[in-house]
Amino acid sequence: MKKGRMFYKTFVPILLLGVGLAVSFGIYTYFQTVRSVIDSVAEEKRTSITQTKNNLEQKIRTIEYAFNTYSTTSSFSEVVDNPITQKDFAAYREVNSQLNYIATMGLEGAEYTLISLNRSWKISNGTLSYLSTEEKDRLYAQYIDNREKGLFWIKTDSGIRFVNTLPAFSTRKEAIALSDISLGTLNRTMRSEDGARIFILGRVLKLKMEDKPIWV
Repeated sequence: MKKGRMFYKTFVPILLLGVGLAVSFGIYTYFQTVRSVIDSVAEEKRTSITQTKNNLEQKIRTIEYAFNTYSTTSSFSEVVDNPITQKDFAAYREVNSQLNYIATMGLEGAEYTLISLNRSWKISNGTLSYLSTEEKDRLYAQYIDNREKGLFWIKTDSGIRFVNTLPAFSTRKEAIALSDISLGTLNRTMRSEDGARIFILGRVLKLKMEDKPIWV
């Protein structure tokens, strides 16, 4: 009897200790595995967001560079100082071909517009139209007057608008280039594989995953 009791007193604590250690190790291993999976998924999301951000920034810089470069050419100076009429096909084709060229390098689905402040005309999406005095004054007030920078973003009802006042390196602005990027184009550009929503935040291009978009 004494040997039996001694056996139980020795065996049971060892058994309980062994079970406790096994359970503890299993729980530790489980949480470490879960944490590793979560960290891996988070890293994949960060990588995906970074790639999306870099892609969008590259497209935007391409649009900026294309308009800035175009504004330094002699053909730009000539065309924005030309009172283009509906019969002036050569000047119209010059502007429209330039906008089409920029469209091939920029974001697919975006609409590009060139406005001559000197001659009060606008070519947008292949259409030539003319500005009234009130429209021209509104453009100056909205995009040029009291603006420290000639390059900025604004929110529109349908998406965002990239505004580039030209010539890029002159304080005397002769034209305005607009790049209208719809929400549909942004959604396609920033779509993630897992369906997570990505938003543009702040005055400088930043991408973040959030519940709601924040526009500044």
